[in-house]
Amino acid sequence: EGLGDGGQEGGAVGPAATLLLGCGPRHVEAEGAIEADHPGHGGQGLHAHQHAAHIGMIGDRPAPIAGGRAALTAVARMICLDCAFSLDMARAAPEEERGRWADRAAFLTPIAKAFGTDAGCEVADLGIQIHGGMGFVEETGAAQFLRDVRVTTIYEGTNGIQALDLVGRKLADGGAAAQALIDEMAEAGVSDATLAPLREATGWMLGADPQDRAAGATAYLDAFALALGARYLDRSAALVPGDLRATALAAYHRERHLPRIAGLCAEACAGAGTLYALAPEALAADAAAS
Repeated sequence: EGLGDGGQEGGAVGPAATLLLGCGPRHVEAEGAIEADHPGHGGQGLHAHQHAAHIGMIGDRPAPIAGGRAALTAVARMICLDCAFSLDMARAAPEEERGRWADRAAFLTPIAKAFGTDAGCEVADLGIQIHGGMGFVEETGAAQFLRDVRVTTIYEGTNGIQALDLVGRKLADGGAAAQALIDEMAEAGVSDATLAPLREATGWMLGADPQDRAAGATAYLDAFALALGARYLDRSAALVPGDLRATALAAYHRERHLPRIAGLCAEACAGAGTLYALAPEALAADAAAS
């Protein structure tokens, strides 16, 4: 939680971002995307049968696509990289720019933590699924990954709390940091069809009462993460033309993830009414009857 509010004192631009991703050759596209947007600021997957249903699931979560990691993992990593880069710049940029970078890092922090760890749980769960029954037993080790990653959505501020922080404290600036990021995405070429629902949801959040904001917090966070992913993946593909992996990930994200944003934003703006339509007594009665 404190990461987005200043982080720890550290070194020059670059190491935090590099270490955060454990960078190897396959992270060059992500680093290049951030550097290109801010010039001068200088594993193996599981094997699966090549069946359309399997590939559809795999594309949503890490597994081989053109020899690389899949779209959801790439988006989560790039959000973390952007957040770390912003933290570095909040210390290393000219004095007059540091506040803007700090606000940017603060807004990205709950998205990086919650979206990244949720993605990790989905990845590990899929690892069990594509192994079939053997994934459920201990011999493959697939179940261990899910047990190990599951706690990450709980510690360092549960993901629900991260989402509440996003629509609470991180919108307390009147939505300035959120709108700045949306404007960045628009300038980078992310379509209005993708960004319009996010702008509308941001405006709705700013005018909603706290309970209604809270009811849509997780959906809003996920929508923002997917929109950020469009910017990162498209930029990566543009930086490495002819790279099948980068092109495939960007296309997959554009066709299969971005259409979800409108639905997530509609959910984010639905308010809390239906969450409280049944009193606890009614739920208790149903449980007793069953």
